Amino acid sequence: MGTKRVRSPQEKKRLSLDRDRRNDYGENSKASRKNLPKKRAKKNRALRRGSRTAIASGGDGEVMEKRLVRVARKRRRGFGAKEADTPLREHVARKKAWRARLVSEGSKRANKKG
Repeated sequence: MGTKRVRSPQEKKRLSLDRDRRNDYGENSKASRKNLPKKRAKKNRALRRGSRTAIASGGDGEVMEKRLVRVARKRRRGFGAKEADTPLREHVARKKAWRARLVSEGSKRANKKG
């Protein structure tokens, strides 16, 4: 077993910027954790509700058979794809650009007032 390679602080920083990720979707940090299960549950409830109403509405043998076949064929669809978090390097660059834009717009407004 070899020894661990010593990295310089600059190399550590570069690796950190490349590997680390940030959720910049624009919502609360807890929202993803809570909303994904909520979406799944909503889809499942809709599926159960649809099949229950189709079966409960009754009817003669042939109509009921068609409904049961339709319910059995109804497949569960996905709730949507998860979005990957943004690499820290891109996140920092975007925030810097946003701050620069705020500063320049602020100075333009100050010049207009004067």
